[in-house]
Amino acid sequence: MNFNLNLPTRVYFGQGSIKNMEGELKDYRKVMLLYGGGSIKRNGLYDEVIEVLKGAGKDFVEFGGIEPNPRYRSVLAASEVCVAEGVDLILAVGGGSVIDAAKAVALRSRHMEIDFWDLMRNPRYLEGAISVGTILTLAATGSETNCGFVLTNLKREEKLGHGNPNVYPKFAIMDPGYTKSVPRSHTRNGIVDTIAHLLEQYFTPLSDQDVLTDLMLERIERLIKNTMAVGPKLLGDLNNYSYREEHMYYAYMGLNGEIAGKVKRGDWASHGIEHALSAVYDIAHGAGLSIVFPHWMDYVVERKPERVKRMAVNIFEVEDKGSDLAIAREGIERFRKYLRRIEAPLTPRDEGIDQLDIDKVMHAAFARDSVLGHYVKLEEKDVRAIFESMK
Repeated sequence: MNFNLNLPTRVYFGQGSIKNMEGELKDYRKVMLLYGGGSIKRNGLYDEVIEVLKGAGKDFVEFGGIEPNPRYRSVLAASEVCVAEGVDLILAVGGGSVIDAAKAVALRSRHMEIDFWDLMRNPRYLEGAISVGTILTLAATGSETNCGFVLTNLKREEKLGHGNPNVYPKFAIMDPGYTKSVPRSHTRNGIVDTIAHLLEQYFTPLSDQDVLTDLMLERIERLIKNTMAVGPKLLGDLNNYSYREEHMYYAYMGLNGEIAGKVKRGDWASHGIEHALSAVYDIAHGAGLSIVFPHWMDYVVERKPERVKRMAVNIFEVEDKGSDLAIAREGIERFRKYLRRIEAPLTPRDEGIDQLDIDKVMHAAFARDSVLGHYVKLEEKDVRAIFESMK
């Protein structure tokens, strides 16, 4: 097995970890404080951050209002402020949406001359970006330590991802206490998001007959089982620091790049399909993944049941007795049962989408790529069938 692995983000994990931030600020002249809808002002984190910035003697500018499913237009506006103010560090205080936006702003601010949405539709490497630091307030995406970001263009009804090693956050402050005020629905979506990221990498096209791939799959299985175990406990006790801590750690491990670097690539078709769904209907990412993933499994299991069977036996404890297909289908049903247990949506109707516009979501799904997925490669007819099965 060959792989390249770079995990450059300095992680400060645990209670009181914000005390490490002042040392991280010493090499920067001007900071942009980037955040979302204002929850950090209500829970007191905003005041803590301002105190550290002032204590470090840093000049700073604020940019608030970053949306869930961060908008392309907000990235453009924040980039203009960065350039005008001479910002050299973007401090993202929030969850995955705020952090994704920060990385996009960091890259765009060094390349104001290009059509940035063209970059999203036609990915290519760009040199240089403003530095990014993160303070995590929602455990879910793993964006706090990786180099990827996803943006939504409402005008085009497109939601696309991009990655660039120059936007790896320089540091991540990860204090589980900052997630205690996250409401139940957002916490649930974060749990689903964590499981989905792990499943995407689980469905690597690499054979588990290779001993190193098998070891990595075993690790993913353990992380998924642990996340599924802590999920209902956390949802029943949102103020429990230990449960918040455990989930934050699993979300971080799920997409910090270590697993992806070793399995080379996962499947990621479910993410592409979900991006289409939320581009058109603006639903939460975790909610969309909860809808999409079981339907994706229903479809691909007919072509390639082997890894779904392994999931059924090793994660959902289905007895290894009977045909591969029957075992795999039982695993999918147990996955749905778990999602029902934590009250996650299973159909578009559960998220208020009474009539799914298949043509619109199909356009969004194939805005950039002609084929989705790697475990099973899906063409337009396949994705259309998956969307039809959701109705």
